[in-house]
Amino acid sequence: MEEISIIANKTLGITNPDFNPTADLLQFKIEFENNERASEEIHLEFEQVLKSLADEDQMSKFTIEYQKMYRALNNSMGNIEKLYQQHIILEKEYIQNIDSNHETLKTSLNDQLSISSLKSTITKVQENLQASALREESGVGLSTVQERTLQELHQAKEQTTKELEQELDKIVLLRTKIQDVTEQIKQTDETKRRFEHEIYELKEKNTIKKGDIEGELRNKDRLEKELREIRSIVGAKSQEVRGKQDVVNRCADEISMIDNHIKSQRQMLERLQKDQDNLFQRSIKLKADCGEQIAISSELAEENAQLQKDSKTKTQELAKLHNEVKKLNKIKDTLMKKNKLLEEQKSNLDSKRKECKTENDCYVTEIEKIRRQIEIYKKTMEDFSREKGIIDSNFEKALTSTHSNNMLLVPYKQTRENLELEIARFEREIHIDNKVLKKVNSEKDLYIKEALSLQQKCVEGLQIVKKKELAIYDYKKQMVQADTKLKHQQALYEAVQSDRNLHAKHLVEAQSDIGEMKRKLKIMNYQINGYKEDINGKEEALNRESTENTKLLKDIDLISDETKNLKNQNEIAQAYIKTQLAEELKLNQFVKEAELERSRQENALQALISERDNLCSQLIKQDDQLTKVYGKIKSNTTSLMSSEKQYEKKLAEIRELKNQIRNLNKSKFELKMETSQLTEMNLKLCRMENDVVFEKTRVKALEQELVHPINVHRWRKLEGSNPKAFEMIQLVQALQKKLIEKTNLDNEKVKLIQQNEEIYLNCKTLLSNQVGPEAFEQVREFEKLLKDKQLQLKHMGTELNMYQAQGKEYKHAIEVLNKEIDEQYIAEHYRNKNRGYYDDMTSSSVASSPSPLPILPSINSKKPFPDEFDPPPEDLEMHASEESNDNNFNTEHNEDNNNQNKHDTVNINEDEQMAPNSDQGTTALDEVLKPNAVEDQLEDVSRETTEMQGEEAYAELVDKKEMQSNNSQQDETVAVIKIANLF
Repeated sequence: MEEISIIANKTLGITNPDFNPTADLLQFKIEFENNERASEEIHLEFEQVLKSLADEDQMSKFTIEYQKMYRALNNSMGNIEKLYQQHIILEKEYIQNIDSNHETLKTSLNDQLSISSLKSTITKVQENLQASALREESGVGLSTVQERTLQELHQAKEQTTKELEQELDKIVLLRTKIQDVTEQIKQTDETKRRFEHEIYELKEKNTIKKGDIEGELRNKDRLEKELREIRSIVGAKSQEVRGKQDVVNRCADEISMIDNHIKSQRQMLERLQKDQDNLFQRSIKLKADCGEQIAISSELAEENAQLQKDSKTKTQELAKLHNEVKKLNKIKDTLMKKNKLLEEQKSNLDSKRKECKTENDCYVTEIEKIRRQIEIYKKTMEDFSREKGIIDSNFEKALTSTHSNNMLLVPYKQTRENLELEIARFEREIHIDNKVLKKVNSEKDLYIKEALSLQQKCVEGLQIVKKKELAIYDYKKQMVQADTKLKHQQALYEAVQSDRNLHAKHLVEAQSDIGEMKRKLKIMNYQINGYKEDINGKEEALNRESTENTKLLKDIDLISDETKNLKNQNEIAQAYIKTQLAEELKLNQFVKEAELERSRQENALQALISERDNLCSQLIKQDDQLTKVYGKIKSNTTSLMSSEKQYEKKLAEIRELKNQIRNLNKSKFELKMETSQLTEMNLKLCRMENDVVFEKTRVKALEQELVHPINVHRWRKLEGSNPKAFEMIQLVQALQKKLIEKTNLDNEKVKLIQQNEEIYLNCKTLLSNQVGPEAFEQVREFEKLLKDKQLQLKHMGTELNMYQAQGKEYKHAIEVLNKEIDEQYIAEHYRNKNRGYYDDMTSSSVASSPSPLPILPSINSKKPFPDEFDPPPEDLEMHASEESNDNNFNTEHNEDNNNQNKHDTVNINEDEQMAPNSDQGTTALDEVLKPNAVEDQLEDVSRETTEMQGEEAYAELVDKKEMQSNNSQQDETVAVIKIANLF
């Protein structure tokens, strides 16, 4: 075993027999565990610091940077863990390769021992063969036993040679395997050295990171100390600010008191002015006493001069106060300039100086408050100066008035003394205000000094940061130098490897057969590696497909959720459709009931028609009672007029109901159109809102980039130093964008839901506002009445056609009779030669007529019917719209009536043929009266048609009436001639 280990060490190139590959791993493990413990401690400290900084808004930027540092540290620890795992895997592979090498060496040694034993047996066999050959040459004859032994020996020789060849082949294979194993060992050595180098680099990086972490911890401690100090300073400043606010509040109270006092003084002055006016009026009365008190006035004039001198001194003092105020303004301007400079310096500082900025802003706000107080004091001073001017003017007025009212100088003296006391009080207050201003200025100077000290601290912190950056730069230089040294060593190592490869090439030339086998093995290895790479590529593709599959599953889940929502909406819509269908079924039932009632009324109408036919037959038979019928007709016209009015009212109600039905149908159609276009409009709206949200996000991102420009150099450094962290940051940004898009989509969907809810509520309100079932029942009743009336109209139209046919038949009969009368008249004219006799006969016949004929309507009359039967224009307009509905029905009835008319004409012709000639007189009278009867019947029909039909039936009746009136005039003359002939 010792020999095997020595050979293995030689083949592997390990000179140290005490080499232990797990020792470095154990050291690395120990260091890794220590790092884990340190990371846990750092994590705990990080959480504590975050808890302490959670309530403080001023340290928000510091917390953000602190979190970034902690994330970078976590990333580095994660990378160390990954490298540790890779190192463990490589160590395991290394140990496995060493074990396999030991096994191959053992097998090779066993093969060498077997080869040596075989060689010894071969030498023995060769010696035996040589001895046998010598014996043969000596000529000694061989026995059968010897021949057998010889044959056996030959066979054994052949077997041994075969075994030798097999063993040689095995040796060649083993040598090739040994060479492959040596190459694998070399590769593992190279990988091991590379990993050791990487481990060494990682250790160095770890030490550097440890140093950085320690430095950062120190910085953290220092910053925490500074934070505590700043907090204490902020607490003290806040207390000072509160005290100053109390002072300001007190000053404000004092100012309010002063304002109240000023108002009271103004009121006093106004009262004094009023008193002065009263005194001026009294002074007019006291002019007579003025001469006696001129001496007293001179003394008072001297006193006034002294008062003027005093007032001049006071004006000088006020001027001094104005100068002091100007000086204060100049100091304020200088302070403003200094503040501007400080603000410009603050704008150039980094994130750490921003904390100081907040404090300075507080100080600036306090300064502005003080400035406002100064301005308030200024205003008060100006008010005092104005009041002083007013007082001076009043004083001058008083001087002018003293000449006129010397007796009233005593109260003025008292007022002067009061004013002097008030001026003294104002001066005291101004003095107090000046003291307050001085205190404020001193506090302001203190705050400026504190701001300067804080700025110096910031500058010192920046210098420390610069020093640390220089140290980092030096460390980077050292790293570059170490890298150059490493590269030099690697070049030397490659040169040694090239020398070793040359020696290996010389060995390969000596062992050409072994080299060919090696090549084959290499080809196989390359193929295996290729297959492995293909397998790895396929595994990666599988992983990608699995990730894509997961994404697709997520998308499918989202789509399924959307489909569920759409299904719910569809179910709601279907429920609404079902309700509408139920309403339609109800309406259909109502329609069926109306049709049943219509059929009943049709039966009733048929009964009425039969009765009417009977009445018509009775009317035709009772031509003698026409006069009585006229009276009855006149009495019935009044009732017809009342019924017409009622009918007009009903028609108006029907029109209103029709308009309501049309409006409801229009609204229904519009609602259907709106519901059909809702989905498209919602989709368009979603698209437009998505576009708007996308553009808004773009605008916001651009605005944020403009307001907060990206520190490009820091990103570049991060990209060069830690690309994984850079990739993670990019991934975070992409995820943030996706999150923004998702939130926008959620908002859009919420808006869509709200819109749908609003639409649903609007539809509900519309349905609630729609007409109830009572109105629908009324509409149905009116529709039934309408249908009944329309049926009556249609039947009346058929009757009209019948009457028209009868009228045509009567006309035809009258024409035939006219021809006969003409022939008879011509014959009698030739018979009667005496013209006078003929005239006497005609006059006597006319005089002896028992009763006058009824007055017929004239041809030129525009209205064949009386005004009572004219239909109203509203009915004409309504029935004009219903013409198209009745045309089809009228055409069918017209065909039936034509057939009936043909049958009736045949019957009439037969009756005429059967009639005797002796009844010509009575027939002539009947023919004269028949048109009037027809006219009466037509008038009755027209009354009914005016009630039920409209313009169409009325126009037809008018045309027929005109035709009949034209024919009746002709018939009158013919009838008169016939009657004359008869008589």
